[in-house]
Amino acid sequence: MKVNTDSLILGSWVRVAGRYRILDIGTGTGILALMLAQRASEEAVIDAIEIDADAARQARENVLASPWADNIAVCQGSVLTQCPGRQYDLIACNPPYFAAPAQSTQAYATQSEARQQARMQDSLSPARLFAWVAAYLTAEGAFYCLYPADQVHDIVEQGRACGLYCTDLLWVQSYAHKAAHVAAMCFTRQEGAVQKETLVIHTETGDYSDDYRNLCRPYYLKF
Repeated sequence: MKVNTDSLILGSWVRVAGRYRILDIGTGTGILALMLAQRASEEAVIDAIEIDADAARQARENVLASPWADNIAVCQGSVLTQCPGRQYDLIACNPPYFAAPAQSTQAYATQSEARQQARMQDSLSPARLFAWVAAYLTAEGAFYCLYPADQVHDIVEQGRACGLYCTDLLWVQSYAHKAAHVAAMCFTRQEGAVQKETLVIHTETGDYSDDYRNLCRPYYLKF
């Protein structure tokens, strides 16, 4: 479960201030949990759950090697089987979002079973994810996630069906001349106008854009 640009964007975009009970669903090797811990209060407690045993093991190793080992607890298992005795004021998830191959293809055959599980919606569908989040998000809490751009309408409607409303939407484009390929979204229990933004990752010369650098600077040594 390598670090990817999607996770970096989502983790950088999440607003952590004032959040003290945080959950990272599908933490992989711990990237989102560690990013959020870097900007959260010293009193914040972060639970990180990962279904893949090897990834969860490495997440624990990464957490123990970080300055936030006392703030982050890694749990191995499916979030759908978890019944925490508390609610969270911030939940973040970079969920599986490849629904299935549209036609016969070898693209998935070259991936490990763990990698396929991390990318396929069969393991954590939007309906199941939003229903679980709705049960464990506080009244004033926020849920952040990221999905392919062409799924945004359906994801927003899925959230609405569970009493969660999209309040912020970040369209992400690789280049200015290309359409958005993913979108980061924030959901709360309060319905209102959606604040929309666009982030272009690269300039036409292939360098990182100023907007991307400004957003992700806390996590890039070279920025």
